[in-house]
Amino acid sequence: DAEQNSRALCLRSEGEGGKMFHARIFIFMLLLLLPFPCWSSDTVGRSLKDLNNEISLNPGSAEAYYNRGLYYSQKGEFDKAIADFTQAIEIDPKKPEAYYYRGRAYAKKEQHEAAIKDFTKTIEIDPSHARAHYNRGISYAFYGETGKSIVDLQKSCGMKYKLACQKVENILGGKNKK
Repeated sequence: DAEQNSRALCLRSEGEGGKMFHARIFIFMLLLLLPFPCWSSDTVGRSLKDLNNEISLNPGSAEAYYNRGLYYSQKGEFDKAIADFTQAIEIDPKKPEAYYYRGRAYAKKEQHEAAIKDFTKTIEIDPSHARAHYNRGISYAFYGETGKSIVDLQKSCGMKYKLACQKVENILGGKNKK
């Protein structure tokens, strides 16, 4: 299909400089197309007023800050989302999803070094987190770390994350047989 062909063309461009430029365009387009984030059932349909009230009633709740962070992420208010995910992490540093979604927010702001750190922390807490491997691979690609990018995408594909498998196939052609 057209989308698949355009992705393949971007990654198989002639010359090193063109390859990096097209890979970055490909990654940017990919980030724009990904849904952000997957809402928890608790957050769907809740207003900011409800989320703020939850925090005022229970300021020590990591889940309350996490939920408001998801709300802000969905609204594209990434600085506020990052602040809330950071607060959730300070309260409960073992919550992998808070690191993961903060990493996603950093990636949306094109702060890939910070995103990589958060995806790495997510993976340290939960090594089977396929989306963290996938998104760290995407951020590595932005950073020009193609080898690390492919390793993470292959790892995510090995965890049956279909989007990662598609990306690996586009990058490597038929060379990736897992």
